Amino acid sequence: MSVFSCCQTNVMTVSPEDTAYDAANIMEEWNVGSVIVKENERPVGIVTDRDLVVRVITTRKIPEETSIREIMTRDPVIVKGDTGLYEAMEKIKGKGIRRLPVVDSDGRLQGIITVDDLIRLLAAEMNCISGILDKELCKIPAR
Repeated sequence: MSVFSCCQTNVMTVSPEDTAYDAANIMEEWNVGSVIVKENERPVGIVTDRDLVVRVITTRKIPEETSIREIMTRDPVIVKGDTGLYEAMEKIKGKGIRRLPVVDSDGRLQGIITVDDLIRLLAAEMNCISGILDKELCKIPAR
């Protein structure tokens, strides 16, 4: 199964010129923990809710005056849409991150896959396997 087949395609984005306030409003409105910073349809950064706290609030910056460019994590780790899920999970684990922007072969943003998405997918797969095992156990005669 490819990453693109199970990623979220409705990705919340901002531009580097937007403000921390803009990012926070988008996160609140759409109930997401991050926004992808996009230029020319390509991901160039990411801002998380934690970034807003650590890089804006605790440093006493003014959210309405702080540009995304100042606080974003540049060059986010990305994955192509045709990448397999196992490889994506290895990248997440190896880099210690929770979110992977998904891009096409030209590097344009297609979606995002998160640790939460992977957990939901794995839980659904385990539920399916459990159902198969339950059916097989019912075929075994009682002693």
